[in-house]
Amino acid sequence: MLASSKDIAIHKAKNPNNILQGCLYYTGITPKGLHRVRINHEHESALHGMLIKEFPASSKDVLKKITEKSGCHKISYLIINFTLLDNILDYDIFEFYYIYDFVE
Repeated sequence: MLASSKDIAIHKAKNPNNILQGCLYYTGITPKGLHRVRINHEHESALHGMLIKEFPASSKDVLKKITEKSGCHKISYLIINFTLLDNILDYDIFEFYYIYDFVE
């Protein structure tokens, strides 16, 4: 059975060494109405895709928290990397970022 990136993140979160700290920035709304965020000015994605219901951040009103003030919101997060081989020489690397919790 193949595990999803969210399943892997839940498993990796059991080891505190896998949880990183950084800044979450609100970057706005897309034309389709998706709220976009960026972690450490590097990875931008839709907010709903970065939340996992098993993590503490999902029980908080994340959208309200990040839109009340601009700038850096201290968070803890996980990165999940996938490498998919297309053939012998070609491969694609995918990174998924998940918000674990806010750092108070």
